[in-house]
Amino acid sequence: MVQVALFTGGIQPLPTSGRPTGMFKAPVAGPVELTVEGFVGDQQADRRVHGGPDKAVHLYPARHYVSLANSFPEIAAALVPGALGENLSAADIDERDVRIGDIWQLGGARLQVSQPRSPCWKIDERLVPARHASRHGQPRKHLRAASTSIRRAHAIRRHAAVGGAPAVDRGA
Repeated sequence: MVQVALFTGGIQPLPTSGRPTGMFKAPVAGPVELTVEGFVGDQQADRRVHGGPDKAVHLYPARHYVSLANSFPEIAAALVPGALGENLSAADIDERDVRIGDIWQLGGARLQVSQPRSPCWKIDERLVPARHASRHGQPRKHLRAASTSIRRAHAIRRHAAVGGAPAVDRGA
C-alpha cells in the first residue's frame, strides 16, 4: 500500500490570459465518489484534452516536485502536490512503478493506467515566471476508472500488472 493525496477543483481563470483551467486543485479530506468521468467535484476546462473516460484521473509522482523546485527555485514554494493539476499524488510511486494497462486499487475503486499525460502550456502560465516547467521531463499519467466506488483516498496498491511485470510491493 502506498499513501496518496487526492485533489479536485473547479474551473478558474489563468492569471495572465484569463483562459479557463481546471488545474487549480485542493486536497480532498473526506469521502469522494469516482465515476467513469473522474472524481465528483473535479472539473476540466478543455475536455478535448483533459478528462473523460480515458483521462478521468491524473496521477503525478510527488517526489518529482523536488526536482522541479531545484530547476525553478524562484517558484519552489508553489511547487507542492496538486500544483500541476493532478488528482492523485504519491511519494512512493513514479514512472518505474507504473505501466500502461496496470490496474491499481484505490479504496473500493479500480483505476487502469490508460496513457501518458502530455505537457500542457497552462502549467507554464500558472507558474509564471517558470516558463517551460511543463516540459521538465517528469512523467505524468492518466488513468481510467475500471470500477467506481465512494471511498476515502488514503492508499493505493497495484491490483494487476501488465505483461507479467512484477508488482511493486511497498509493505502492503
